[in-house]
Amino acid sequence: MTDTAQRSAQIGTFSSLGALTVTQELSGRIRQFYPDFDEELVAEETLCFVASVSAFSIRSSADNAIGTGAASALDDLPYTYRDYVLGQLILADSSSVSDGLSGEIGSRLGRKLNFYHSQLSAGLRPNVETGLSSLAVLWMGRISQPGRPESPDERVKQLEVVDILLRHMTLLTSFASHASA
Repeated sequence: MTDTAQRSAQIGTFSSLGALTVTQELSGRIRQFYPDFDEELVAEETLCFVASVSAFSIRSSADNAIGTGAASALDDLPYTYRDYVLGQLILADSSSVSDGLSGEIGSRLGRKLNFYHSQLSAGLRPNVETGLSSLAVLWMGRISQPGRPESPDERVKQLEVVDILLRHMTLLTSFASHASA
């Protein structure tokens, strides 16, 4: 394995673990404060949101050759997680998982990832915190049920989404910068 490939793998592994951890933390907060939200929708949207932000962080901070491979791993993270979960179900004694289900979930994930990537294509403007806050409000709007008394912006603030993601991005960019130096 080349030095570049090894560094890329290290960044991808570190970032994937971080993205899954942040996804679980945000999903847990949603479940705690908003138990009526659709769990599957929250899980998928949150994973795609966090994976996209993570890939953006790596692309922004790592050397191009090293960061490209690591960011690609993050772009694929929702699909990899889907494959793992479906694999668990297939190995269960009473499996009813079909190829159609895998394709349906893959299509949903693709649409969600495309949405977040399109939002991040111009970067987080005018600054990272403001841009991340705007993106988090869009994420919250996508997972929320209509007619809630508080706005998506209020829910994002209550759940401290931006603080969690800023801490995550700081960890990723620091690790990526150090690993690619």
